[in-house]
Amino acid sequence: MPWPTCGINALRGSEAAVVRIEDYADTPRGYRVLHLVGKGNKPAPMPLSVPVLRVLAACRGQRVHGQLILRPVSGQAINRRDSYRMVARIAKAAGIPRHISPHSLRRAAITNALDTGVPLRDAQILARHADPRTTLPRSPRRQPTHLPPNETRRCRRASVPSRSAS
Repeated sequence: MPWPTCGINALRGSEAAVVRIEDYADTPRGYRVLHLVGKGNKPAPMPLSVPVLRVLAACRGQRVHGQLILRPVSGQAINRRDSYRMVARIAKAAGIPRHISPHSLRRAAITNALDTGVPLRDAQILARHADPRTTLPRSPRRQPTHLPPNETRRCRRASVPSRSAS
């Protein structure tokens, strides 16, 4: 299953559903990179780790071109809705009582990066967010521990809409 790409590389469900075999290839420096088109038709090259490469190779099998993820029975390409159904089915089979979606995996990857001390800018790049405030955890209980206190306050202040006097 290709869902480690959502959980490790913070892909959106729609991005994971349209990955083609031709989209990941060697680069001149020897790294494997997934070339995908992200939200807003922005190119989003993404380096791939060895565990993700193993999963992609298993999905690919002997095929050399075409859609990477196929429906198990029909062999047709999947869409975004199929990706949500597949992740929910895997979570249910694993005994996870909550609703899990590809976006849950994406959020977990970003949160884990922030929790382990990855700088906010690097987590923002991983998430492909234009604004760092989008990358910050939304829960007031989850204060980013990797930022100096004054920067945390500044980011929080910037994310709260200003109150204009009437």
